Amino acid sequence: MDKSFVRMFQKIDKIIFRYITFHVSDKNDAEDIMQEVCLVMWKKYRPFPDSEQFKAWALTIARLQILRYYNLQKRHGKVHSHAPDFLEPLLCQSDRFNQKQKDEIEEVLEKQLHQLSKEEKTFLSERYEDSLTLKSLAEIHSNSIRCVHYKLQKIHKKLRRRLNIELRREDIAV
Repeated sequence: MDKSFVRMFQKIDKIIFRYITFHVSDKNDAEDIMQEVCLVMWKKYRPFPDSEQFKAWALTIARLQILRYYNLQKRHGKVHSHAPDFLEPLLCQSDRFNQKQKDEIEEVLEKQLHQLSKEEKTFLSERYEDSLTLKSLAEIHSNSIRCVHYKLQKIHKKLRRRLNIELRREDIAV
């Protein structure tokens, strides 16, 4: 293997895996996707001037592999949750919800995520898709860590509240 590829990949492999696990809740499937991403990256690798370009390229490949995964799941009639970590427990309470209810909850969640402001979506994306730490978010947005934590907490509460209202409206017991 090319040493520069290995060196650059080792710097970002955890970021890629977190990105994948954000979108794919099944750990085994996420690991399979990670292997596919690595394989595609190795086959198509060309030297990059800096690690940020390499990271962007890697995340693009991961995104395409995730889409491929969901297309295959759709063809086979399988549905998996890809909600952010903070809402995953709601969807995984198998003793409380049947599969139809889980699917309905996930659908409502997707609808509520789309209704967030552009700023809120960006914030959640940076936190969960890009796996940025609170400290990194604070630096990017020129805020204190406390302010970033408060913003995320506010978005989470807003989503939970909207989700509960919508689920009650659709008569899905939560």
